[in-house]
Amino acid sequence: MRFAVLGAGSFGTAIGTHLGNLGLDVKLWRRSSNSNLDAVIAESDVLILGVPAQEMRQFLSQINTDKPIVSLAKGIEATNLKRMSQVVSTTLGSNPYAVLSGPSFSKDIIAGNPVGLTLASKDKALRDSLQSLLSNDLVDIKVTDDVAGVEIGGALKNVFAIGAGILAGIDVGDSMAGDWFTRCMVEMRDVGQVLGGRWETFSGRSGLGDLVITCTENSRNFRFGQAFAKHGSIDVALSEINSTVEGVATLEAIHKITQSRGMMTPIIRVLYQTVHEGSISPHDFLSEIRRLDGKRLKEGASTGSVVMRRLLPKVWYRRRR
Repeated sequence: MRFAVLGAGSFGTAIGTHLGNLGLDVKLWRRSSNSNLDAVIAESDVLILGVPAQEMRQFLSQINTDKPIVSLAKGIEATNLKRMSQVVSTTLGSNPYAVLSGPSFSKDIIAGNPVGLTLASKDKALRDSLQSLLSNDLVDIKVTDDVAGVEIGGALKNVFAIGAGILAGIDVGDSMAGDWFTRCMVEMRDVGQVLGGRWETFSGRSGLGDLVITCTENSRNFRFGQAFAKHGSIDVALSEINSTVEGVATLEAIHKITQSRGMMTPIIRVLYQTVHEGSISPHDFLSEIRRLDGKRLKEGASTGSVVMRRLLPKVWYRRRR
């Protein structure tokens, strides 16, 4: 099976390196290369998309193929509010599709350090063949058919990592990290189920696992949050990071989605007000979240609520009051 990594940024290059180390036939294509995109696609059996989420639609509009697609992007379109699988289906068609996600930094994959990933696809043959081909002693891959859950978890962890960076930037201490993870998981599960994901997916690698490592200084989204807390400006913070920060645009998208549904999402709401509106200062960020979250008096959801959210996720969720 021949692979092409289209959009060989840091993570695309890391996955391409892993494929090469496995002895697989892989070509890396980037905009700055002299390689002909159509020729690279024609000579490949599976296309791995390392294109940023906000550029995915425009990139796919340039190509025409029915070959299997594997997305590495972790974001939601800010303009059309679509996940990457939805972008692929509306631009290319009914290509076999998979998303590869989970707690992994490019540097660790390239260095040959052990990582665990999740591969989601509705196509059983595709996910099973990719799991078999891409797994080894260092890269362990689990599979699921919950494409929506894996995509949403990967997108939301970037959003929440910005908030974690802001908290680090205003120096709230070390103990807050544990509380932050738990409150983020409440919103990740609430939003994720409404958008079609499954409860259990968000407790796995592509949800909680990815959230934990993205809320560290190794993450661009976390460092952006730190820089924003210091400067109070998206442009200045992005300039300081000097790299793609997927969580900024995804925050805009997920805020639109949750507000349109009247969802109770204190973290997403206040994070948007802080970063995009500038109506709340980074130093008031946590106190405002806790003011809104104070309406939840109990720790965790009841068993009945969990069951109802699983059965009727689009109608059974916490609403803003």
